[in-house]
Amino acid sequence: MLAGIIFGLGTGALWGFAFIAPRVLSGVSAELVALGRFGFYAIFSAGMLLVYWNQAKRHWVSSILLKALLLTILGNSLYYILLIEAIRASGVALASVIVGALPVTIALIGAGSFNKIRKLLLPLFLITLGTIVVKWKEFGQALSGTPSPEYVLGVTLAVTAHVCWLFFALFNTRFLKQRPDVDAKIWSSLLGIGSMLTLVLYLAVRAAFLSPMSLGVMWNTHFLFWTAIVGVGSSWIALWFWNEASRRLSTPLLGQLIVSETVFAIVYECIYESRFVSKYESLALLFLCIGVSLAIRAETAK
Repeated sequence: MLAGIIFGLGTGALWGFAFIAPRVLSGVSAELVALGRFGFYAIFSAGMLLVYWNQAKRHWVSSILLKALLLTILGNSLYYILLIEAIRASGVALASVIVGALPVTIALIGAGSFNKIRKLLLPLFLITLGTIVVKWKEFGQALSGTPSPEYVLGVTLAVTAHVCWLFFALFNTRFLKQRPDVDAKIWSSLLGIGSMLTLVLYLAVRAAFLSPMSLGVMWNTHFLFWTAIVGVGSSWIALWFWNEASRRLSTPLLGQLIVSETVFAIVYECIYESRFVSKYESLALLFLCIGVSLAIRAETAK
């Protein structure tokens, strides 16, 4: 279990960089950041498949490839596109709170029985509270006005993104536990290839019905560096860690460890902005860390 917790926390530490990259690349469109991220993810995945080809070719069967494609649509490309559009329509605060509730929904659905849910009520309450507090000011402003049709659309898209990643987490965990013969590195690589395929399809549809994107910035060293960080670190390595954690931990505990993503994102943001954590962020970190600690304690006490 300790190894699974370490892998889970490592996943959150790597996912946290995905929150900083858009800030560092603030002048670049979300689609280009996504293209760069999944481009590096796909290239690295292809390289890993070649390195481990003798092992990977055993999994080159239609049933596994189809599952990889479906799961990568849910958990990577479609989720990311929905999140981008939700943020544009309803703002960062509300979209991040809706998506940030994933640790709670994954834990509740994965618990499987009322007795297990009852043991998780306190940590889930603290995690929910921490998720809201970290965006308290923006969250309050977002809810203060009369919702516009665009705002309602943004909320709908954020909820849809939430559901997509929820199903990804549940089905991915189930698949890995049912197929211990599928190596976590190979599985991460197969999902990486699928992510790029679906993103290219999205960009082709976008170019057909909207204006095509200018790709000039993609040759900028600063852009390449940060998209490589999130493409390899926040995507391939993070998913590899997540896959390893999925095999070692129960679904409720695994879901709550997603909270570490928010914790590391706050720390990275403070470092990037050269400031101390605010009172809201400090309170949120306290709630989140206590919530996860209680969840781990409840799991180890079985």
